[in-house]
Amino acid sequence: MIREMLEGQGFSVETAEDGVAALNILEKQKFDLVLMDLAMPRMDGIEATREIRQRAYGDDLPVVAISAHTSGAAEEEALEAGMDGYLRKPFTRELILLEIRRQFED
Repeated sequence: MIREMLEGQGFSVETAEDGVAALNILEKQKFDLVLMDLAMPRMDGIEATREIRQRAYGDDLPVVAISAHTSGAAEEEALEAGMDGYLRKPFTRELILLEIRRQFED
């Protein structure tokens, strides 16, 4: 659903089934932004983000959490892991686009 939403807005989108696959893709391609699901098999979004931040490309790469967790604790954990934003499911196309724009406002 997110892929279709973003591609419909002209974005190029790559998907990964888990954090390990995401890290492998990030090693091979340059991206402007990562939308990271927190709940994934093998390596969750928190662990994958911590790993991204340790890599050479990780300092400048915005990572935004996507999660069904509505607790403030989940958001706090995501931000402490190095994520730059947090989107709660369900969300609208407008909220995703707003968050993407926010990441590039500086």
